[in-house]
Formats: sequence, structure tokens, C-alpha cells
Amino acid sequence: MTAPAVMMVRNLDPGMIDYWCGRGYAHVDPVQAVAVNSVAPFVWSYDAEAGDLSASFLTRNSRPVVEFISASGFVNGITVPIHLPGGGYVTVNGLWNGPGRAFAAVAAQVLPGFALMAQAFQNDIGAPAPAETAPPRARAPALSARERECLDHAAQGRSAKETSRLIERSVPTVVMHLNAAVRKLGARNRSHAVAEAVRRGLI
Repeated sequence: MTAPAVMMVRNLDPGMIDYWCGRGYAHVDPVQAVAVNSVAPFVWSYDAEAGDLSASFLTRNSRPVVEFISASGFVNGITVPIHLPGGGYVTVNGLWNGPGRAFAAVAAQVLPGFALMAQAFQNDIGAPAPAETAPPRARAPALSARERECLDHAAQGRSAKETSRLIERSVPTVVMHLNAAVRKLGARNRSHAVAEAVRRGLI
């Protein structure tokens, strides 16, 4: 297991990104260890009330991850592994903070729709164009070192203001670099530019 190149969280502690990407929690995350060897969506739980759902996930090494997730209150979840062309790997994870006993029933209802949403996500970021309609292969866009640096900070969840402090440039300059990267990558927005840069191995 390696630290994620890109990690986004919604409705969770944003500090999670630092723990998983910077402090090595990704290396001992038992859910990700299962997902990297799976192609099927699955449910999991760190709630003792969930019984068998948690048995295969909890190990001594995973204790820091379990404690962090438990402190958040979101101890039950659904994970959809996505394996992209060229060896890329993504997981889409949904967490739920209801009681463990009820989670199996909830997951059975939610899983099909969640898997469909993840499939749409996969199609958006990773599916190559069909061979018959694919344009001639173009050279990778020439991003400047500063554009790559700003994209890398964006990939780590940093705002333009935070990035400006780190690279000692003004916020408008950071925004200019990000917008230039979006344009060069043919992206729709900054998030799409980050995904494209990761997919093409530029950051």
C-alpha cells in the first residue's frame, strides 16, 4: 500500500488527508488492503455490534486507523474499488454513522446505487476513448515546474491561499498557474485538472 496521490473527503474531518497521505495511515488501512485486491464493492464496519462484518478487517497493525475512524463516529462503510488502465487505482468510500446492527440492511439497499455512482466516476476519470473515435495520440502537455507544483498542492487539498504561503507567491499568481494548467490539460475545472495530471503521470 502506498499513500494516495489524490485524496478528497466530504463531510469528514479534513485532517484525515494528512493522516492518510502524510502520516502513513494508508499503509495500515485494512479496508484499502482489501480493496486493492478486489474488484467487487463491499461493506465493512469497525463497530463491534456489526459482528461478522468487522472480523476480517481488524488487525493489530490497523489500530491507529480504527481509532481515528471510531473517533469520527463513522464506523460503517461501503467501498468500491476502481482499477484504471495503466495500473491506476482509486477507491470510492461512503461512511455511515448509524448503529452496526442496522448497517447490513442499510448497506444492502444503498450498495447498488453507490456502485453505479462509482462506475460513473470511473468512466469520467479513467475510461479511454474508444479506438475508433480516439484522436491521434498527442504529446503530454508541457506544464511548467510551477504549474506542476501548484497542481500538486491542490491534489493534497490545499487552497490557493495555502499554496501561496508555501511557495511564497501571491494568491493571484497561484490562481494564474492553476488556470494555465487547467487550460493545458483540457480540463473542465481544477479538480479535473488534478485527476488528469495524476492519470498522465505529470504529478
